[in-house]
Amino acid sequence: NFYRPTQTIYYLIIHSIAGQSEVAFHLGNLLLHLINALLVFLLIQKLFNNRQWACFTSFLWALHPTHTEAITYVSGTADPMAFLFMFLALLSFPYQRKNYYRWGLAICFFILSLVSKESLIIGPGLFALCAFIKSKKPWSIKSYIQTIPFWILSFTYLSMRETILNFDGTYEFYKSSNIYTENIHYRIFTFLAALTEYVKILFSPLNLHMERHFPVYINFT
Repeated sequence: NFYRPTQTIYYLIIHSIAGQSEVAFHLGNLLLHLINALLVFLLIQKLFNNRQWACFTSFLWALHPTHTEAITYVSGTADPMAFLFMFLALLSFPYQRKNYYRWGLAICFFILSLVSKESLIIGPGLFALCAFIKSKKPWSIKSYIQTIPFWILSFTYLSMRETILNFDGTYEFYKSSNIYTENIHYRIFTFLAALTEYVKILFSPLNLHMERHFPVYINFT
């Protein structure tokens, strides 16, 4: 039940150039990852005006083993592609003065990130966080007015995923109801348990692979 046209177009371009060459598809993912590392450098440099921190962060991004899960698997292209557009949106956004051209560019890149991977619906929160860092008055509501269209876009996309972009009538990865899909509390408990496992991977990147399976947690413990 995905709608990811950018990923499909990417596969089309690679296939048109190199056919079903595994090397070409892997190089494509590596290229996306390296571009993202550069964009991380530019974003940190823009937010904090500190070249040393920007270098450290971009090298950490580029070399951290946890990216194996998205980059090694060609089917994981949605991740680096979505973040490519999200980084471009964050870099384009005019934080300190009105610039409608940059603002419009950020909106376009954000839309592309949404149709690359659904999880980038959190984008408005990232814009707000960056605005908080860059603003001279971070506790003023006015500092976040320019983020309003991104919140509207996220809610619009959410409603579209429920209607015209909902191809099998459900948000689920499952074709039939089960204990996990029927109880929101179980989903929250399982999400929290899964989150701790992913945090562990950041500090102990072992046993890396694409798919992960977690038991359903029915209470907090």
